[in-house]
Amino acid sequence: MSRFFRNGFNEISSFFNLSRNNVADIETKLNPQQLKEELTTISGCKKIFKKTKEAEDFDSSIYNKNIDDLIDTIVRAKEIDGYISRAVSNFKQKASKTGYKLVSRDSNNADKFEEYFENILIASGSSSELFFQQILNNFISFGNVFIHKTIDVITGKIAKLTVLPSKGWTPMDSYGTEVIKWGFELGSAKAQYTNKNITYLTYDKETHHVLGTPITANSLQDAAILREIESENIQDYFDSLEKKTMFFVGDSKKPAKQVELDEVADKLNSAGPSEDLVLSGHVRVDVMQSKYNDKAMEVISNMKNRVLSALRTSSTSIGEKGAGRQDADTLDGQEDVVVEDIQSLLENQLNTKIIRELLLDLFGKVDFQNTVKIKFNETFTKKERREKHVIFKYLSGVITLDEVREELDEKGSISEDRLYNNLFNKSEEGTSKEGASNKTNPENQHGKKGNSKPSVKN
Repeated sequence: MSRFFRNGFNEISSFFNLSRNNVADIETKLNPQQLKEELTTISGCKKIFKKTKEAEDFDSSIYNKNIDDLIDTIVRAKEIDGYISRAVSNFKQKASKTGYKLVSRDSNNADKFEEYFENILIASGSSSELFFQQILNNFISFGNVFIHKTIDVITGKIAKLTVLPSKGWTPMDSYGTEVIKWGFELGSAKAQYTNKNITYLTYDKETHHVLGTPITANSLQDAAILREIESENIQDYFDSLEKKTMFFVGDSKKPAKQVELDEVADKLNSAGPSEDLVLSGHVRVDVMQSKYNDKAMEVISNMKNRVLSALRTSSTSIGEKGAGRQDADTLDGQEDVVVEDIQSLLENQLNTKIIRELLLDLFGKVDFQNTVKIKFNETFTKKERREKHVIFKYLSGVITLDEVREELDEKGSISEDRLYNNLFNKSEEGTSKEGASNKTNPENQHGKKGNSKPSVKN
């Protein structure tokens, strides 16, 4: 463990790609006068925040400049850290598998919009499934999604929609924290965009920030420390398995002569692995072995809980250990809360940005009557619980069958004669002709008493 405390900072610095530039940023914060002088020279921020006399009002967070370094760290963490990779994968799978629906006061408007939307995505070389999969990937992994809108030069309407990489973006001009001009630089590609061509979506964005916060951001440091502690603990364990034999020639009263030392050294060097070793003179042999300190596992367990808590998941969800049905449902429900939060933030921004622009292109105006909204379907756990609750209310006699179907979003009218329970003929007592129900005649569950055949002895 001691090696961790000696080398920990260097390892963590390497993991987070810390440099003198980061240290310079910290020093700048501690020097208000220097900060005031350099305020107008800091790239990407001078137009977002007005120059003021009070240096402490200036927010130099990376979420107001550029998060490329953070994205690189997340990509690397997903490659080497199983917890982060598994948690992100779970969230993406749950969020994408629920599917979505288009809702409107007029179903015809929803159908028209669905066709219009799909045609745009087809022209973009994509599909609705791929489009939302790309959005969810960037939204969950990096906290920011950038969608490029290709405008038809003749009609002035959106002709194509393309999800761009989340890396390479720097705000250049803004209204408050709403960016109206972006700079993009990735590799050899350089460009500038306005909000006419770029729509950006953010996850967990602070009100004083421009860019969103990735869901894994606050787990990265703890994950790096955990991996380092685990590595050191494994090394200490293997060290404890090694045995070292120490030869002491002579003692304090009769120190060994050089001839004796040379003789012992020659015999040790010439002896084979299976040969008996016979030494003459005053020689003491001790076998030394370091003791493994298993208390390090307590530290690892605590750090592991910190990482999982920061990722908003559990050891069961990442496949590390099992759980009973009740515990598994509880843990699964906790992840569902995160997924529902992701979907809620995403659909609200899509509806007020991309969807509203497309509605304006399609109908010429957007009002209460022709508004169409995208809505993600419920997760399986939430849907199952809601349906069970609705059926319980029906069986308790507090709602009708029509209300049940309405709450379960079952469309279309049906004949009650076609329901499962009504496909069987019922007697006046409300039981099947084939026999009494278990409720009214409990003995029917296991047959009547006295009907069992006596055992036959061989």
